[in-house]
Amino acid sequence: MAGENEYLRIDFGGAAFLLPGRASLAVEQRENLLVNEGGGAVGAWRAAGKDRWPAFCLDRNLQLLSGGGWQWAVFLQFDPHPVGLVADEVQLLPGSEVLVESFTPPGTAPTRKGHLFCGASVGGGQVLFEFDPNVLAALLYQLEATQ
Repeated sequence: MAGENEYLRIDFGGAAFLLPGRASLAVEQRENLLVNEGGGAVGAWRAAGKDRWPAFCLDRNLQLLSGGGWQWAVFLQFDPHPVGLVADEVQLLPGSEVLVESFTPPGTAPTRKGHLFCGASVGGGQVLFEFDPNVLAALLYQLEATQ
């Protein structure tokens, strides 16, 4: 779990996104997870006592993807159980290296919880959108219901 003023840069599907460090419940390497070798949108599960937390494979457009060569999973708190997404790379960035400005995407929110993005950072010729952790977790949990 990252600190209060840190961010996780999460790369998957050929795109990169930011997540506030305080939002991550756990970040696990592939070898520490129960990998779904049979394919499907659930890339792996994290064993937590008697529970299993799913981690989903998404493409750059946040659509379900089957499998992939991912190496990490980032888990977010959600009720009734945490959910996660798999990533090719996860990098911890100190807040001093990232300037995130508040950002609300145009148009109506795509989820009942609101917009997926709450901020954006521009630097090095690249725009990184910051996930709203509560909305992302709700989206991931919704994906579990469709599996």
